Amino acid sequence: MKEGILQVCNHFIGSESVTIEHLGDGHINDTYLIRTGNNRYVCQRIHNEMDITRVENNYMSYREACKAAQWIYPVWMKNRDGKYFDADQEGGYWRMYPYLTGDIPGFPMTKELLFACGQGLSTMHGILQEMEIKPQAVYPQLHDLEYYYDCYRKTLTEGDIDTDSRDQDMEKEFERGIGFYTELMPDRSKVVHGDTKVANILFRDGKVAGFLDLDTIMVGSVSEDIADCIRSCCIREGRLDEESMKYLLDGYMRVENGLITDCEVSIVTKVLGKLCFELALRYYTDAISRKRYFSEKYPGYRLEKARYNLALSRRR
Repeated sequence: MKEGILQVCNHFIGSESVTIEHLGDGHINDTYLIRTGNNRYVCQRIHNEMDITRVENNYMSYREACKAAQWIYPVWMKNRDGKYFDADQEGGYWRMYPYLTGDIPGFPMTKELLFACGQGLSTMHGILQEMEIKPQAVYPQLHDLEYYYDCYRKTLTEGDIDTDSRDQDMEKEFERGIGFYTELMPDRSKVVHGDTKVANILFRDGKVAGFLDLDTIMVGSVSEDIADCIRSCCIREGRLDEESMKYLLDGYMRVENGLITDCEVSIVTKVLGKLCFELALRYYTDAISRKRYFSEKYPGYRLEKARYNLALSRRR
């Protein structure tokens, strides 16, 4: 892997004197921090299920909206052939961009930072609506619970199952909960980020200055985007901290011309439960399947994440 990364780096920055470190805890793309001299870059291998044509077209569109608003985002570099993506010998695609520095929020987050987080999320939503060309979803099935449930059922009936990982109690919960959550239909007509965890938010001096990892940008649900952010920063000891959520929502509502309605605010906790249920279903499907999507950070990781998220869906 290291030789392949060095080759990619040489195509983008023309330097062989680099150090390579694994970066972040993302489950999809393989991401590395590249250091050369006083410069730092992000080098990322794109997941093989992603359509790089869509990724690039979306980038060209949200780039202009972000530039106009002076909003910080990863600015992709071109390789020596003038292309944004560099292919490796295995047919994988890589990209690079300068590393963006920001403040790392502590946890639990302060009420001031939660408020700022909500403001930043609302500001980003406003900026994304200014895209001249609406994005084409790279993951059209993202937050499509019925799709993931169908995948789960198909895995059970047709897949190459890891029987040692099956949990009958969890499977009964999936059957009990699917009807409730598929009936929850938030509005899906706005351009959203799609993966609003705190790790993708760029904080500077107590404010949100930009967002990272916009590959999941899509036409979708504002309430799901907000709930996803809440999931990443307002859960304490396996439970939703409603006071923290209130600070974040107050910040979101404070931005003039915000996109969320009172009706959408009222269902945010239910939407949060739906997202946790969906994640539990996805992790469990991965745990029992021979076909892997999420990275297995240690033995039993996927099953552990499935149980954790299923428990959160009960405590909405």
